[in-house]
Formats: sequence, C-alpha cells, structure tokens
Amino acid sequence: MRAEPELFPAVRFEPGFHARVTRALARFLRARAGFESSGRAWSAGSGDDLAGSRAYRPGDDPRTIDWNATARGDRVIVRVLRRARGGHDVVALDASLSMAVGPPGKLQRSAEVAAALALLAARGGAVVTVLALPQRARFELQGPAAFPALCTWLETLRAEGAIEWPAAPLPRCERAAWIGDLAGASPPQLARCAPRGAGFRVLQVLAPQERTPLASGPVAWWEPEHGARLELDVDAAAVATHARALERLHDARHHELARRGARIARA
Repeated sequence: MRAEPELFPAVRFEPGFHARVTRALARFLRARAGFESSGRAWSAGSGDDLAGSRAYRPGDDPRTIDWNATARGDRVIVRVLRRARGGHDVVALDASLSMAVGPPGKLQRSAEVAAALALLAARGGAVVTVLALPQRARFELQGPAAFPALCTWLETLRAEGAIEWPAAPLPRCERAAWIGDLAGASPPQLARCAPRGAGFRVLQVLAPQERTPLASGPVAWWEPEHGARLELDVDAAAVATHARALERLHDARHHELARRGARIARA
C-alpha cells in the first residue's frame, strides 16, 4: 500500500523574516509611488482617494471609469486613485487541511504573504483584521509595532478542517484580500466572498506539484480534506491537459471577479 503524502500543517517564520518583509515593502512603496506619479490608477475601492483623471488604457479597472466625464467627451475617462490612509482592512487566510500540502506547506507561504499585506496596511494607518478560516480565529493588528505579535499568532495556526463553499462574505471593510488554494471554490462562489463596496483581491497559492506534476511516471493526487485519491501514469499530454484546465479555471475566476471590480493573482 502506498503511504499517504507527508503534510506540512504548521507555520514557522525564519529568523530575520521581519527585516526581509520590511525591505520588500520599502521597494514596493517606491514602485507604487512611481506608478501613481505617472498618472496611472493604482487601486480601487471605498478606501481610495481621487488624485485626478486621464484617458482609459487597456487593463484599467472598469470601476475607475468616470461615466459623467466620458459622456461629455469623445473618449473614455478614468479616475486616478491613490490608496487612502487609515480605514479597515481584512486579510482572510485559508487554513484548511488542503493548505498543508507541500513542501513547503501552502499555509506557510500564505501566512508569509498575509503578514506582509497586514504590515503594509498597518503602515498606511489601517486597522487590519487577519482571519484564519475555517477556524474563524482572528487577530487585530493596530499599528506596525504589533507585527511581532501577529507573527506569533500566525505560528499558532495549523492547517485543519475544510472550508464549505459557498463561504460567507468577509466582514465589512474598505479593502479585503483572500489568500488560499481556492480548492472547491467555483468562480461565482469565490466572488461572493467580496465584502460589499470593498476593494477585493484574491491570491491563489498552489504547491509546486499542483502547478506542474511530474512529466512522466506514476502520480498520486490526494485531497486531504475529504480523502479523495487519484492515481495514474502521467505523460506529457496529461501534464499539458492539466495545465490547460488550471488556466481555464483561473480565467473563469478572473472574469467573474473582474465583473465585480476585483482581481486575482497566482503564486
């Protein structure tokens, strides 16, 4: 009998994590300042400030279109928005059992991203609620000084349980992010998680073997939350089919979220 794959359900931050995040955020803030100074819209949502307007460019968020200004002229006009200081951010972290797949465990990588996003928002003056689902555990980050305490709290989490879709919308806030593998979430179900009126971002985190299985030989897929298994011999054609299926699902989620002014990325 084949042994079950090893799981990596814990979160452990390496020494120096805070310093690395601080340096990465400094680079990000410099890039964002240059982005905004070029007259391009950075983000959208109830927590953004109006900084000006310009002609529409391919790839602009449809929510930034200024319909009144567009109706008065012969081209589409968008509002240039700058991230407002303060407000309330929510970072939702999938801590279900499927996030233990690795190495490294998907929960580990997701916790690192969640910590960085929370620190970025806190430096902008926001109060940040970090949620771990399905456990419904939460941590309130009120200022950058509490970042070490946030990391300590994240290290108490373990990947366990299952998220039942459709999940309830996240709490009301100005900006929200969902970080996880999105296992079992259809595009409409994922879009329903967006808080009304909030800027919403989704980051899908997959393990390397989930993105690109072995090109040949026997492969076992195991879904730890419900125990489902699939074993087969994989060839190059099967790997290509898998990649196309992942891309189609990502595109479907992208289009569904874009209809609501939200965005999705993968890591």
